[in-house]
Amino acid sequence: MGRIEAERKPEKRARDSMPPERDTLDSFKPPPEKCFFPRKKIYRAKKEMKKGNLVSARDILESAIEEHPDNEYVISLFIKLSFKTGDIDYAEKLFEEHRETNNPFFYNSMISGYGKAWKIKKAEELFEEAVKKGIAGSYTYNSMIDIYSEKLLLGKVRNLFSEAVRLEVATAYTYNRMIYACARIVEMNPENEKVVGEARKIFDIAVKKGIATGYTYSAILSVYSNAAKADEAMEILKMAIGADMAHPGTYKKTIYAFGNAGDIQGAKEVYIMSAENGKGTEEVRNALLSLTYKKNKEASGGD
Repeated sequence: MGRIEAERKPEKRARDSMPPERDTLDSFKPPPEKCFFPRKKIYRAKKEMKKGNLVSARDILESAIEEHPDNEYVISLFIKLSFKTGDIDYAEKLFEEHRETNNPFFYNSMISGYGKAWKIKKAEELFEEAVKKGIAGSYTYNSMIDIYSEKLLLGKVRNLFSEAVRLEVATAYTYNRMIYACARIVEMNPENEKVVGEARKIFDIAVKKGIATGYTYSAILSVYSNAAKADEAMEILKMAIGADMAHPGTYKKTIYAFGNAGDIQGAKEVYIMSAENGKGTEEVRNALLSLTYKKNKEASGGD
């Protein structure tokens, strides 16, 4: 049986019935005491950006930055917006104007922006500068890990992950990104047992540390799904259920693991479990239907 096509980007995989896992300014709520006046404009701008109304968002931020030219949250968001609109020159101008403040928010926004613009060398230079200045924190490491993961540079992801753990700046997000990086490598080579084992070791450490989240379970399931390891996926699913961290996407990925292993009956049993646990959503049902359709099509010779 042919393998089930997984979504190409690991950060997208985590989105099955869960809000996107974030580790950037997107998820940061500026404290009222630090930016009371531009607070509403920041939220309005973020809302417009989410809708794709970038011109409106820029108008709001231009007004905010005119009133509060040194506000770190406004500047960071404006840098992000500038990369989103392709105006990298303006992002760099904003950053240079405030570079000497050594504000980690500005560095993080620039590193993340360069990564999305595929300017890896510039991202690396700013990361190293932040490290030397002693302002590189969890967001900084995680932004760089995301970039290397997207480029499938597992060796560099591994080195940064180890360094983040050693410096005690590794968060649940850091562990999840490392596991997802392994999932992408396994997607390219399902028989890479070494990477599969590495991902499981990292997952077990996260669980032992008590920092595993629903995304952590989703990440290791991506590994097992790509490696067609149904039994291991079922083990993780049961662990997630026991930890009250199972969501529809958890069942969906377990179904794909059985599908990639050629076990449609096992996939059906997972769907039954999801229904019994109140997680049998349309996306879980569609995952099973896609497997059944694929198997029936192969059985009929592709007609």
